[in-house]
Amino acid sequence: MHDRKRVFVIDDHPMTRQGLVTVLTQSGWDVLGEAGTLSEAQERLTQVRPDLVLTDLRLHQEDGLVFLKQLKAWFPRMPVVVVSMLDEQTYAKRCLDLGAQAFVSKSAPREDLLEAVAQASAGHVWVSQAMRDFLLGMPKKPSSLAGSVQRLSNRELQVFRLVGEGMTTKEIAHALGVTPRTVESHKEHIKEKMMLESAAALSTKAALWLQGQL
Repeated sequence: MHDRKRVFVIDDHPMTRQGLVTVLTQSGWDVLGEAGTLSEAQERLTQVRPDLVLTDLRLHQEDGLVFLKQLKAWFPRMPVVVVSMLDEQTYAKRCLDLGAQAFVSKSAPREDLLEAVAQASAGHVWVSQAMRDFLLGMPKKPSSLAGSVQRLSNRELQVFRLVGEGMTTKEIAHALGVTPRTVESHKEHIKEKMMLESAAALSTKAALWLQGQL
């Protein structure tokens, strides 16, 4: 019988991981283990079975949304709190839809992290007040989001991000395990949804978005 809640931390940056571990242990959590990759996390989690998982959304070259989906498939009843530098407005709701209990920005104060893990461990969903306000203010009709990254599907968002990183169609296809033709199809859908007229416009938009300039 454990009085203290047990947590497992996943992040591919050792210094960040150590910082999270310090905050959690100082706040009464038992940190059962750490991992820096999806495969390492899977192996360790089957051994330690924590009460909650705290994870970054991007681990090396592993796509964060795919990673989260796999994590929830392996451990469907285990609460997951995502802690990430990725854009909250773009990723928080997607993470919740995939089964995460909370999304916390790495730029958020320590109190937000502790509130998120407390709420998640109790079975509740948590996002920041700013994100709650954003969700309440979102248009109900997808057509009202014309030109917005919010209109993209999870797979289209993957492609959009990789375009922003400067990857070619063949490189994106290899990274996602699909054909170049499929990637081109996704690009066409992205251009349509974001009201972009050319591949060059798509590349520019994706690069600027990735840099946080949009």
